[in-house]
Amino acid sequence: MSNDFVPNDPKTFISRGFMTGRTITLGGVRAGTKKAGESGRAGMQFFFTEVAKDGERRILSGFLHDGAWGDQMQPSDNLRGLVPVAGADKPFIEKDSSLGLFNTALAQAGCPPKLQTGDYSKLIGMELVLEEKSLPSYKRKKSVDPDEAGAPAKEFKTEVVSKIVTLPADNEGYVPLTQKEITAHLKEREDKRSARQAAANPDAELDEAVNAVVAAAADEDEDEAPAPKKAKKAAKKVVEEEEEEEEAEEAPAADSFSDTADDDDEDSDDPAPALATKLVLKVLKAEKKVKGSALLQKVHPHLAGTDKKVTAAVLKLVQSPKFIADIDGVSVKGNMVVLG
Repeated sequence: MSNDFVPNDPKTFISRGFMTGRTITLGGVRAGTKKAGESGRAGMQFFFTEVAKDGERRILSGFLHDGAWGDQMQPSDNLRGLVPVAGADKPFIEKDSSLGLFNTALAQAGCPPKLQTGDYSKLIGMELVLEEKSLPSYKRKKSVDPDEAGAPAKEFKTEVVSKIVTLPADNEGYVPLTQKEITAHLKEREDKRSARQAAANPDAELDEAVNAVVAAAADEDEDEAPAPKKAKKAAKKVVEEEEEEEEAEEAPAADSFSDTADDDDEDSDDPAPALATKLVLKVLKAEKKVKGSALLQKVHPHLAGTDKKVTAAVLKLVQSPKFIADIDGVSVKGNMVVLG
């Protein structure tokens, strides 16, 4: 056992993050866009390599966006950098964006200007150390509605260059990542992310199906619904709208309120039809009439704790006009489900 103590002088301390505090090598770059709200942001994906304790080469990566002017730029054809979109008037990286901070720190660490031309492939082979930084906080309103409160300030972390160990020209023996290796790495990351989401939410697959049915039903009913006065809330939150409207003229029922509905007859041993009937009546006794496209939203909360397969079957049935019209005391009039 060694008696060579680890120093406790604060000057020797380091910060540790996802990639912070370790010597890594930039092995590849790929320009791209990532979804941000209703739009996308252009930016650069950086792929770093390091040799793990077992001797194998590990790949670490992160995407840095170009800021609020993401609609001004797009990936170049060779994916080595960003280029202006047609008609762009401000094709510049925002100073306080994650990509802006990375490039600023790169210059401050001593990167030669000839390597910062916008072609990020020129940086491949550079050994460096990263450090974690906070992006400037911002506070933006969620809506133009003056009665709606602004979004709270948020703080995001990013990692930037703190030290350049070796310039690319001095690391000639380094073997860059191939496009095949980069693609495989991204797929592995996505698979792990999906697995974590599934573990955190076992009902994710069912929720996704429910959301698809709700979205399809909402699209079908869009022409008749009044325009909302305030921004819609996040997905999976049911918005209850109080409506006073005249009863629609009786018309033949459509095949379904949603193109995902299934009108096939159910087996007699299936508990779903009886449960669906019970819940439809429960909703209608409270509200008398409900839009067919909104029925699923109102039934879904009553299915908490129900078996997944039964839940899925019930949600299909409550979107079937044929099934609903066969319930005693219930009729389908136009796009409305009515009690009596």
